[in-house]
Amino acid sequence: MKVFLKCVYKNNLGDDLFVEAICNRYPNVNFVTLAKENVKLEPKIPNLKVYSAKRICYRFVRKLSFLLNKTCLIDRILMNRCDIIVTIGGSLFWESSLCKDKRLSDKYYNTFWYQSCNKPLYILGANIGPFYNDYYIEKVEEVFDKAKDVCLRDKKSQSYIKNSSIRVAPDIIFGTDILNKHKTDGKNVIISVIDCKQKSSQLRHFDDDLYVGSIQKIIRELQKESYNITLFSFCKSEGDEDAIRRILANAEHRNLSAYQYRGNINEALRLFSEADYVFGSRFHANILGFALSKKVIPIVYNDKTRNLLKDLDFKGKYIDIEKDIYPDIKELLNNKPLPKKQIDQLRKESRHHFDALDKILK
Repeated sequence: MKVFLKCVYKNNLGDDLFVEAICNRYPNVNFVTLAKENVKLEPKIPNLKVYSAKRICYRFVRKLSFLLNKTCLIDRILMNRCDIIVTIGGSLFWESSLCKDKRLSDKYYNTFWYQSCNKPLYILGANIGPFYNDYYIEKVEEVFDKAKDVCLRDKKSQSYIKNSSIRVAPDIIFGTDILNKHKTDGKNVIISVIDCKQKSSQLRHFDDDLYVGSIQKIIRELQKESYNITLFSFCKSEGDEDAIRRILANAEHRNLSAYQYRGNINEALRLFSEADYVFGSRFHANILGFALSKKVIPIVYNDKTRNLLKDLDFKGKYIDIEKDIYPDIKELLNNKPLPKKQIDQLRKESRHHFDALDKILK
């Protein structure tokens, strides 16, 4: 069995965990995907074949296909060599705030990619939004109607779709077997960051200077209490390292370091395991923190994380920069880990994303 894997593959820790999770679950299945960058993953995934999307010929064909509202010819050739198509990822179905005119929808919603899919399609782990008009939902429903199975990761996304067969389960990362706990000393803090400048098309009422200033304020408060702080970059190409540089420019460097994820999954997970607190701008920083029984302080910038917290019935304090909510640092540090019973249930339920695939790939 050969599977075409439609995913984001560019050394983003969250997305790399998705790819590793599905490839490890089906070790006897051959997976094929495209990468726009030179991705180096450690440990290497033996049953994954990656084709480069960086070459000029591919970029030309893709651009031409985009202008014609067609799936890229090279994508179609690779798909035709496979038995099924699996889309796996998180924020895959969202509408750019730069494109609210439905006449441009087919291009900018990326839904036209699926129009040429002539193999069984499975969609795992995604959420819907943000979006700005009902036409967007109509386009997404067209995609979902083509699929053999769709399992989303939050209840709010499920509520947008009329098709009652659309399933929902907790984020896939809750169910992976790669999470290992390490002993901590009570004073280690991870702060995952985002680059607001790169994410401007996804953000509403959000300002980079405000965000950077907020992170610097958190750092100052933590330094007063002698915490060891690591600014954590999930993805270089999405600007996390640029954001870290802007934060460090006007921050005291005492007990403060930076980590750049470059594909070493085990190293990154070890740092999370050694943390006591996780301040999560990145969605999957929060997921990893919760799954590893850490004290998580979400830094909310859009509905994706709000929907997660609602589904978890999260009782702790969090920062909501979009809504200008900044609890006192002492209140934030009083957050408790999720109950073990809840974590175990989340781990069990998240594996339901693979229910349909298990029937044909296991």
